[in-house]
Amino acid sequence: MTSVNLEPNKHLDTNNLIHRQSKIKTFFNTNFNGGDNKQPTFLGHCLIASSLVILLSTSYFSLNLYAGNKAKQWLKGQVELIPATTEINAKEAEKLRIAEQLKVVNFQINRYAEIMVFFSNHYYTSIVLTSASALLAAICLFFISKIGWEKAHNSLINVFIVACTAVIFFGDLPGNFKEEENFKAYGNLYLEHIALRNEILSYLATGGTVLGVDPEAPTKDKVNPLDVNQFIYRIDNKIAQLNRIPIGFDATGVNDIGGIVTRFNSTIQPSAPSQ
Repeated sequence: MTSVNLEPNKHLDTNNLIHRQSKIKTFFNTNFNGGDNKQPTFLGHCLIASSLVILLSTSYFSLNLYAGNKAKQWLKGQVELIPATTEINAKEAEKLRIAEQLKVVNFQINRYAEIMVFFSNHYYTSIVLTSASALLAAICLFFISKIGWEKAHNSLINVFIVACTAVIFFGDLPGNFKEEENFKAYGNLYLEHIALRNEILSYLATGGTVLGVDPEAPTKDKVNPLDVNQFIYRIDNKIAQLNRIPIGFDATGVNDIGGIVTRFNSTIQPSAPSQ
């Protein structure tokens, strides 16, 4: 019976393992070890910047989700449909038309609430991340200014540049998308539709309305009785007036690349080391 010598194969496997380990070590030293001063290489800078971008992106979506959940809790009592009780003396077609108007108003309330929450969430998130990025940039700048840009660690400068970029990016979002203006515009439409729904429900219960009546009038004159047809026409007119989409954007900030570059350069302008 012939015996097989496995020693050469074992020796070959060991050499392959050592060779692979050597290649991994060479790759690490080439791409991550910047030499005696321990400065990161290009790939190291990419990893640092990518990690910060991922952190900012995760924070953006997390804050957006948190703000959305809070807004839903606060608006839950208003956006729910309210059953109407009819106590007016009207034809069946007139009652049906008022019910349809109430359905339209409820639909608009839900739609405007969603749009209002959308812009308010992004506005809130942009403000939080702008403030957080500015704080991070200020901390980095403090340590850089202690020793000067020439002696500062490149990874610290990398973090500072990414933080400054985030400040400009998140700081420009509210203006470019007019988040505050759109939030307020849809908030006003939301509140006006809430008032309109209350007017319809009050009319269905009492046959009168207090809207358009002088608040200084005597108590007996504070309820304005309306004919059913007049009330239907009034609500149709109000729905037509409030049926708007007041959304706006401002692209001038995006087009002004020179202004963005100037702001960025002024932000990272080197300063003399502190004594």
